[in-house]
Amino acid sequence: MNSTHAVIATKLSDLGYTPSVKDLPALVAYAEEPESDDKLLLRALVRIGPNLSQACLPYLQTHARAAPLLLRAVGKSMRQTGSDLASLKRYFLPLLEATSARTRREAIVQLGKSCEVDTELEELLLAKLLAPHDDAEGRALTEALGKVGSHKAYEALHSAGAGRSAVIAARNAARGNACIAHEAPLPPDTLVAFRTRRGLERVLRTELRAVLNLLPEKTYPGLTLVRGLPSLAAALSLRTWVDIGLAHAEPRPNIADALRALAPGMTALTTGTATYRLDLPKMSRGALWAEVERLAQLSELKNDPKEALWELAIEPGVAVAVAWAKKLPDTRFSYRVADVPASSHPTIAAALAHVGGVEPGDVVWDPFVGAGLELAERAQRGPYAKLLGTDLSNDALTAARANLVHLAHVELRKGDALTFMPAAEHGRVTLILSNPPMGRRVRRDGDLADDLVHFVQHAANVLAVGGRIHHYLASHCSRYCSILAS
Repeated sequence: MNSTHAVIATKLSDLGYTPSVKDLPALVAYAEEPESDDKLLLRALVRIGPNLSQACLPYLQTHARAAPLLLRAVGKSMRQTGSDLASLKRYFLPLLEATSARTRREAIVQLGKSCEVDTELEELLLAKLLAPHDDAEGRALTEALGKVGSHKAYEALHSAGAGRSAVIAARNAARGNACIAHEAPLPPDTLVAFRTRRGLERVLRTELRAVLNLLPEKTYPGLTLVRGLPSLAAALSLRTWVDIGLAHAEPRPNIADALRALAPGMTALTTGTATYRLDLPKMSRGALWAEVERLAQLSELKNDPKEALWELAIEPGVAVAVAWAKKLPDTRFSYRVADVPASSHPTIAAALAHVGGVEPGDVVWDPFVGAGLELAERAQRGPYAKLLGTDLSNDALTAARANLVHLAHVELRKGDALTFMPAAEHGRVTLILSNPPMGRRVRRDGDLADDLVHFVQHAANVLAVGGRIHHYLASHCSRYCSILAS
């Protein structure tokens, strides 16, 4: 490696290196070297930005080794900047006639990555599939047709024995206006799974009993199973679950048996074509594709990882398979229009409000109000006299105002949780409800322990006699619980 290339290699190893168009000749020259690092080059080339596509054109016919990498970078850059399919076609279609086989193949691959069904592109690629230059180009064409083709491509690929691409084409052809029929009645013996944040299983159990008069059949960390739910829509009256789905319990669940068992329910609860994706995180890409092709022979349901209505998973550590409803119309937290770093997940805010309870004359204070979700969830639960929120962040207060705009008797102020005292006209605070900020998203050293101890000590000066305090740390850390007890 000459000294110039050594300099380029050093620059590429810097994670912050961002070249410009004037650096492209040196990068292309380095890319021609057998020992060049394509991964680092790709990252750097994409960072050149929108000017990359035109700047690369002079090199595509003259630099055979670098050209495929340049096309990969151009395609990625164009997708990142939101280029439409027409722009991609204008750039890559002429390159299908390039003299270099590798350049032709990469142009085909980049056209396929648009993943948009397109009649003109489909016809052109099908015509080329009749007489590809070589086997590698034929494989690239079948892959691309699977992503941009329709029923016509599916039939051609299926008859040609291109299993993987035929599956993709069938998936694309099935896309439409399908949706989950969440109001459809469920048979009484349907096993339904709820996924919660770990630690909220007991709160969900209380909700199930109080709202729907149901008791869980089985509970695992983060997973609750129940029968008797009248419909998926009925679950929207519960506020502490994250995901809901149809469950199948068996001693040794496998994905094929799970699909056979759950497909009838998924189909019955889908208006249009029921589509699913697989959640098999430990499986390699090749093995996952082999599984998708095998499952295509077992079920008429279409695999669609991009726009799936359902997600099929074997839950880790438990003998349960679940078809999670990923496109369920969920309006429970529609008030949440703004967010800030370290803001509560709405189901955690809902759980805190549930545990805090309801007194009609409550004066509620959230000392670390963030985006205001705890106050919003307390308002959902019943009458109150006042909702107070303080924070040191202007961004947080702006987000909280947006999320609480439809509520009455709300006051948001910039204030320190360690010193704030409510105005006398509000009366003494009866409920402190908060999820204190923790970690590097709110403080670089991540050390908030002393501040939180001082806050709990200050809470005694703010709370009315008989007042309640409910926050994450008080529920999970004995250190803070001992302070409250004293």
